[in-house]
Amino acid sequence: MYGNKINTQSYLGLALRVLKDAGCGLSLTSLTDKVLSLKGTPPQGGKTPEATIASAIGVHMRRAGSLSPFYKDENGIYFFKEITPPPPEEITPPPPEEIQPPEEITPPVGDFLTEIEKHNSACRADLLRRVLDTHNGFKFEELVSRVLSKMGFEEIEVTQKTRDGGVDVRAVSISCGGHMRVRVAVQAKRYDHKLKVSAKEVREIRGSLNAHETGLIITTSSFTKDALSEARSIDKAPISLIDGKSFVDFLVQYEIGVKRDLIEVLRLNP
Repeated sequence: MYGNKINTQSYLGLALRVLKDAGCGLSLTSLTDKVLSLKGTPPQGGKTPEATIASAIGVHMRRAGSLSPFYKDENGIYFFKEITPPPPEEITPPPPEEIQPPEEITPPVGDFLTEIEKHNSACRADLLRRVLDTHNGFKFEELVSRVLSKMGFEEIEVTQKTRDGGVDVRAVSISCGGHMRVRVAVQAKRYDHKLKVSAKEVREIRGSLNAHETGLIITTSSFTKDALSEARSIDKAPISLIDGKSFVDFLVQYEIGVKRDLIEVLRLNP
């Protein structure tokens, strides 16, 4: 299978390992930081680490097609996907007289697990609504800062009160064992799902960046197609995007506003 031919120590192989371990989608910035923390040294050449990893994944997805273990959604979030193996060869069953009656087995727990998934989906939706209802203005920027801290950012500063050019939070992303430090300007958009972040807002944060700084927009909503295109513009300062679904994923991952309950399920031995 194409995905099994990946060199586990290459940037592509390490990206696959990171996405498998994460168990959720990651932005290109987060994926790059985790890969560099494993690799230890940034790639050589003219490309940035993000560009190198994005290019490697893109080439693999185009060449492998449906056999690629990578998936990238419309918001630029990367995921690991399981590859369905080919169906086994059809085996002719034995004559009817040789077929033994099936043994009694424990009923499947599929319906139970389906109900759990429905509950979790509803809980995620309620968590997002709670953020919209209770985190106004400065309180939302503080929540974003808390998530960034859990993600490993340092020197986090909420700047809204100082009216710092439309930038709500400034932080430093640390990678390569502390040898690589990237300054990040963050804009926090607490929007209802009907209001999407536009390309104009992407350009605004890009215009507010200081020298050697990259941008990040975190919203409780989503992004227009033009905003996604603007964020990925070539030869411009990179702007990473985290939409409402991904933001809730981070809240769940770091148990901010939610907690996990372990459920014990018993099954009889065969």
